[in-house]
Amino acid sequence: RGITDEGVVVFKFNTPRVWRASTKTKWIGAVHEYLDRSNENAIIWADASVEDPLAMNNVPTERNIKILRRLLDEGDTSPRTAFYYANELRDHKRWDEAIEAYNYFFSLNHFTWEFYDSLVSQANCYRQSDPEHKKGGLDKAVECYFKAMQFTPVRAEAFVALGDISYEGQRWDGAVPFYKAVIGMTRPLEGFVIETAYTWLPWDRLAV
Repeated sequence: RGITDEGVVVFKFNTPRVWRASTKTKWIGAVHEYLDRSNENAIIWADASVEDPLAMNNVPTERNIKILRRLLDEGDTSPRTAFYYANELRDHKRWDEAIEAYNYFFSLNHFTWEFYDSLVSQANCYRQSDPEHKKGGLDKAVECYFKAMQFTPVRAEAFVALGDISYEGQRWDGAVPFYKAVIGMTRPLEGFVIETAYTWLPWDRLAV
């Protein structure tokens, strides 16, 4: 999801890497832990990066799914648990289960960047679960992408995905407006970001 076989980074997100021990900052969460108080007096260095050779050939395991499923079964209703459970199912290509998990997340009315990311992810799952477009998956995906655009019109991923649908069908006139819409968008600092949507990909598609 984040690095191609050629080592090109296409997916990024900002995360704390250095903090003062004196702040007594603690890790929060059962999986994909985060640091509490990490936004207090934080300095964001957007261009910083960390080499992680393990990410090159990272294969998802069942560990996180089992942990998150157990938490949900025990009554955990936090949006974060629901969000990452759906993401884990998506990463394991369990498309139909992921779609239902995202629906549960939406029912929690957690309107942050995770809501946008979940709409885009659910759309991608619809496309993957119905590659021949026989079950209406493409129409459902388009609906999700448009909802994401309406929720956050300054993020590029949904625009680019809609452009790609027309592009892949060689419907050039339908693709152009979506790619042009993202030109000049600023890469957001919050949440998961598909790097290519804010850099070269829209220009490349428009050139074609």
